[in-house]
Amino acid sequence: MISFKLILTLSDKYEDLNWSGIQNSDLLKSILIKLRTRTARTSFKWVKGHEDNYGNNRADALANAGRENDSLMRTDEEKWIDDHPALQDGARLQALDARHTYDALIRRHMKRITPILHQEKLDKAKDKVEEATGLRPTNEKLLKGFRTLGVPLRLKDHMRNMLIGKIKCGSYWSKIPGYTDRAYCSFCKKKKAVEITESEQHMWLDCENNGQSLAWETARKIWIKTTDRTWPTISMGLIRGAAALSFEYDYSKDSERLRILISMTIWAIWKSRNKNSINDQDVTTNETREALKDLIQDLIRKGWNATRFLEGSRRMIHQRALQSLWVL
Repeated sequence: MISFKLILTLSDKYEDLNWSGIQNSDLLKSILIKLRTRTARTSFKWVKGHEDNYGNNRADALANAGRENDSLMRTDEEKWIDDHPALQDGARLQALDARHTYDALIRRHMKRITPILHQEKLDKAKDKVEEATGLRPTNEKLLKGFRTLGVPLRLKDHMRNMLIGKIKCGSYWSKIPGYTDRAYCSFCKKKKAVEITESEQHMWLDCENNGQSLAWETARKIWIKTTDRTWPTISMGLIRGAAALSFEYDYSKDSERLRILISMTIWAIWKSRNKNSINDQDVTTNETREALKDLIQDLIRKGWNATRFLEGSRRMIHQRALQSLWVL
């Protein structure tokens, strides 16, 4: 937890050092901006934790919900923070020593020369996202979109790995002694007795034996129950760029729903694949579809439970938003 003592007593020192070597500096700077730009007077009151205090219980519930969703505010945007007029611009030379100067130079150098990896995959993802929504995302939105994706953290990591081509399937296993059989689709091998290399395309879109088609059909049916927009053509490019999907004039939160539907569907297919391939358990095609439904229902339940500690009007607003987002 970020201590407000750091902000109240050490903010001037941190600014003089230009935040060099300060852990969680992005969070500390965003809090400081909020405090300095607030028109009302701000005061802090210590409340003893774990004493069944109403305010403390509410804070715990909201913190748990935030951790589960891993959502970030606008203040996490690096450029917005660094350019904000509420913060001191640059360091004071009198406050710097050799260590802080060296650290600042290294950070500036690394930031300047960091290459953009897997640009070809990013461009294909941007093409498919633009085709589906009419809006073309930037590299930054593709690479940082996972942070605000309203899904469990482990799924965000999975989506990030998929975007940069680090999914452990196919040729990944063919290079590991003793595990070369995992390079082939376990569903096709068990049900059809054929060895088909398990590429990402095969696993999520082409396999006729892992239940992926039923899972995508379920996602499509959920989509058409909640919006008038056309269900997009699912491709590997769109799957990779799912976290950056965004519609213009999106008053019904269709963008959020589509991002979650696509990511949850590939997660359900992936979990079934691991159960069948890694754990060597037989999985029916219907199990993949049911796994998708369970994932979405669990997401709705957690979102609903998180509203219990909100005040009356805010609770109703959040609950109506959940109801409008999902119809199973």
